[in-house]
Amino acid sequence: MADKFVNGDNVRDLKGLFYKRASYRDRAQSERISNRTVQNNPDNEQNLIDYHYGELVLFGKVDTLYLPTTPQATAVKIFKTGVSADDKTTVSAINFVVNQYEKLFDACTAQQQIGKMQKDKALGVPRIQRAYSSPQNAYNKHISGIANVLNNHIRNNNIEILDFDDFLNILMSLLSKSASEVPFTLPAFIKSKYYSCTNSGLVLEISTDSTNDDENKVDNYFESRNWNLWLSMCNQYGFAVDANLPWRIMADLDSKPMIAAMASVGISDKSDMFAKQFKQAPQNYVFRQFASQLLGLYNKVRRKQVITAKNNKNNKLQNHVENSKEYTLDSFQRAYPASFLIGKYCDIRFLEEERKFSKTKQEQLKRECIDTFRGISRTRAIGNFEIILNKTFDYRGSAGYIMKANAEIAERVQSERDPNREIEREILRKKQ
Repeated sequence: MADKFVNGDNVRDLKGLFYKRASYRDRAQSERISNRTVQNNPDNEQNLIDYHYGELVLFGKVDTLYLPTTPQATAVKIFKTGVSADDKTTVSAINFVVNQYEKLFDACTAQQQIGKMQKDKALGVPRIQRAYSSPQNAYNKHISGIANVLNNHIRNNNIEILDFDDFLNILMSLLSKSASEVPFTLPAFIKSKYYSCTNSGLVLEISTDSTNDDENKVDNYFESRNWNLWLSMCNQYGFAVDANLPWRIMADLDSKPMIAAMASVGISDKSDMFAKQFKQAPQNYVFRQFASQLLGLYNKVRRKQVITAKNNKNNKLQNHVENSKEYTLDSFQRAYPASFLIGKYCDIRFLEEERKFSKTKQEQLKRECIDTFRGISRTRAIGNFEIILNKTFDYRGSAGYIMKANAEIAERVQSERDPNREIEREILRKKQ
């Protein structure tokens, strides 16, 4: 297998990487075709899926309106002892997902005891390695890194900041260059590659294997004696398996077993699940975090005293010491009211999203958002804005995006043009 699939150290050039990744995609597609699960599935639908294709890349990250979303703490449940790989740490997920996986785990244990499921390095009795983790904690860590970069930029370039206006100009200048790749707001972070789908509580992983080791995926999963039984049992309990990371399983919210599991906790369908067990991130972020976050960043990067050069009475430049402006949260919100901050939020979200709008359209959407906030409903204002912004046409990972990207990559590799990091980013599949 070593010459056919990527194993982490058998690729010496970009062209080789491209073809080895293509070999794995072909093998994964073959598995998807040949391993259709028929048990308890009259429609003969497969539960081995390509997580990176189509809008599945946003699974667990957005709701039925494609708005970024995070689980309610009350919906999260801890797995029973013995299900996780390390009993010293607690592992959790959405309550009905926990219930179903515990049933799957017990069934796998029973299958091994009667000798039907073989002892196996990867697919023996599958214990959870990775599951729900606090989305807010993940975002706090992410924004802390951005704050450090911002602070270093200001210090290294000797930029003096007297007030929040100065800070905002610097921030927006940096975000205009970086926000499309490195998100700033919580909603954009949730949709990005920096946010793990396991944080949704709807996705579980039974291994921490390298995402780029395709040889391991083939040898220890596709070629495992337990592979077909694993697919069948996952399907029996309402889980889909990711062909790109075969140790990752997702709650199939449209499957009969998972619908029944939702019903057992008072949830009728996935729309009801998102309404009762999740909260939309944009409104929560804008009205509870955005102002204090901006003020916190301002206080982190500002110096208490700023030295500026001004002309004295003899018309000669002379250093002048000024105190930078201090704000409490109350004084900050009086100086920069909610309507102003919503406008800035809209500006940042336009920079972050891959779907581009003309300047005229941006101003129209921003004005409508602010007018709705002032006259109708503040939550509806942000909700309506985000619904328009989050349409999935050609979003990174969508079918349209992938078709365009694959065609471009193939053309570049074939002609051996542009062997740089841009191609590498397109070829390497990073863990979502």
